[in-house]
This record gives sequence, C-alpha cells and structure tokens, in this order.
Amino acid sequence: MLAIYRRHTKQCPFTSVREWRCGCPIWVSGTLGAATIRRSLNLVSRGAAQKIIDRWENQGFIDNDLSISCSSREDPAQPSLRNPSELTRVDEAIQEFLLDMEDRYLEESTIRTYRPLFDELRLFCERAGIQYLCQINLDQARKFRRSWNTAANTSAKRLERLRAFFKFCQDNQWIDDNPATKLKSPKTDTPPTLPFTQDEMAAILAGCDSFWGSNKKPGGQNAKRLKAFVLLMRYSGLRISDAIQLNDEKIQGNRIFLYTQKTSVHVYVPMPPIFFEALHQVEKYPSGYYFWSKKGKLRSRCANLQLTLKTLFANVEIQRGHAHRFRDTFAVELLKKGVPIEEVSVLLGHQSEKITRKHYSPWVKDRQDILEQHVMKGWDLPDEKKVIAFLKTS
Repeated sequence: MLAIYRRHTKQCPFTSVREWRCGCPIWVSGTLGAATIRRSLNLVSRGAAQKIIDRWENQGFIDNDLSISCSSREDPAQPSLRNPSELTRVDEAIQEFLLDMEDRYLEESTIRTYRPLFDELRLFCERAGIQYLCQINLDQARKFRRSWNTAANTSAKRLERLRAFFKFCQDNQWIDDNPATKLKSPKTDTPPTLPFTQDEMAAILAGCDSFWGSNKKPGGQNAKRLKAFVLLMRYSGLRISDAIQLNDEKIQGNRIFLYTQKTSVHVYVPMPPIFFEALHQVEKYPSGYYFWSKKGKLRSRCANLQLTLKTLFANVEIQRGHAHRFRDTFAVELLKKGVPIEEVSVLLGHQSEKITRKHYSPWVKDRQDILEQHVMKGWDLPDEKKVIAFLKTS
C-alpha cells in the first residue's frame, strides 16, 4: 500500500503531513509487492502525485518514471507525464533566458529589470519545494504573483516579463503551456503626459543660469553644462541615458544623430541655434563626451543628473518635474503643430506606433479637429426663420 504526504519546508506555516493547501514537496511511502519506497516525487501537485501512485499500483510494481509536465489533456490543471531526463530546472531556465537576452544584444538596462523578478522566483520555488520548471502551474504562478509587494503599474510590468520568460521556455519545449498568460493583468492608472509649458521652460533655463556649481558660485561651467543638457533634452526628445552620450560624432551641421532604424536608415533631428550657442560654452571631458567623463558607469551618471535636475526643479518651484517630461514636451509640441503621429513615433524611436498613441494620442491636433467637427455636427440648432416667426406670434 502506497501513500502520499506533504513534507513541509521550514518556512511553511503548516506541519501536518495531510495538509494540502501549501506548495511543499510531496513524498510517497509504503510497500508494493516486495518493494519498499520512501522518497520524494519531485511534485507539488496532489493530483499529479496520485496519478503516479495509481499507475504503480495498477501495474503492480514501482518504476523510476516520475515524469511530469505542465499540462494534461485530461485535466489542464494537473501535470501529465514526461521523461525525467527531459525536465528543466527553474534556475537553468533562468540562466538560459538571461544568456539569450545577451545574445540578442539587448541593453544592460533592459536585462537588469528582469533580475529582481528572477531572484524572487528562485526564492519562491525554494520555499515551495519546486525544482523543475514544469512544476509551476497556474496555481503556483498565481501564488507567486500574490507574493509581490508592488503597486499596480509595477505588477503589470512584472507580469509582462514573467510572460516573456515562460514564452521563451514554451518555445524551447521545456513546458507545454505558459501559465502566466492565464493571469489577468491588474487594473492600472496610466499617469497623464505632462509637458512643460513655455513659462516653465523659461523658468528652467533661467534657473540653469543661476545654478551653483562645485565652487559654490552661480554661472560656472556646471551651470553652462546643465543648460546645454536641458536644451538637448527639450529639442531632441532623447532619453537621458542617450543624451548623456553626446559627442562630436553625433553632431552633423545643425543636426543631432538619434539612432539607426532596422532598415539601416539613420534618424537625425535638427536643433535650434540656442542649443549650439549653449553647447559651445561647454568644455568637453577628456572622454570626448559633453556630459559624461566616463570615469564611472553610465547608470551612475544618469542618477547624478537626475538628482541635479531634481534640485533645479525645486529651485524654480516646478512640481512633479523629472527628465522624461522634456521628452514629453518635445513630442507634444510637434503633435500640437500638426506633425503626424507616425513621424513623431519615428523621432522618439518607438518600436511601434501603438506605443506613441498610448501616451500622446490626446495631443494629436488632427484628432482634436475631427472630434470638434463631430460635435458640431451633433448640434441641433433651431431654424432662424422659425424662431423669428415664433417670436412674432408670441
């Protein structure tokens, strides 16, 4: 007679071997014929463990086939059978996914966003007694998401990354189904786009002129560098990490190089004379960059400039100021002037026009004009002659 039971981890709040509400590993013990067994089944699903025990009892002997999978045609919520030699461990899958991202030459900043999620996934699997990737079913994925202590917007981003990870595993045939696709995204409130007004930009530039440098005096080299950087962000739409890496190679006449499209076409943006006037007053670092000495990491330089801008916004009393609002101002001003959103999307370097529409659709001038025309068509104005005749008879 064989029996299955839970063997709880130290972190599990339960202690009874007959407790099935947790995700601790399942063991089997007992005898069948002349064979005695007491071992782990490398499972956390009670239904999958019972299937293996039933098979052993039906065939009359104990084999070494502890095969499992992420889905079953009979019961999608329970694992089915798979050869143990084909099982992929969770940590191995994570390492392969990170290596694949490096092979695709993704930015380190992109890869870095996945690492905290994977650290938490490893810890969750360790506490739940999960060793193999295919042991993570929909129920385990839901419990993993429940362990996140993040806001709705952050949880939505994490869920996207989790889906991408399991999609990679599914493409490699390590699992049959992607459990993260069945998790519904949380309701999020997209923060509104807040471009700087003309008065705010004037105040920011004036604040740059009076900004104190390391010598505790206003108008020094740090102030000139900060003003040129603000103008670059405003009139190029570059992200802060890209703007920091400006050098002479990216300047061609009155244009700034933005990026290269997949079709190998270079994208440039013309800059106003006020920017070049400010840039000519900036002393380049020995590294050849205008805004980065390259002595430290790019990430550190971005953080330092963020703090500098935060101080600048506080000095000129601008609420909710941050670097990305310069990029928003660049996009919104173009859309307000009637530039097609398709062209703005190219300048911003978005992978898809849908991303641009998601954030900047309310600012599209053509869209607003069309909406106003539709509203005017709905006006049910009285006929002027009928009004006059009605007034005469009344």
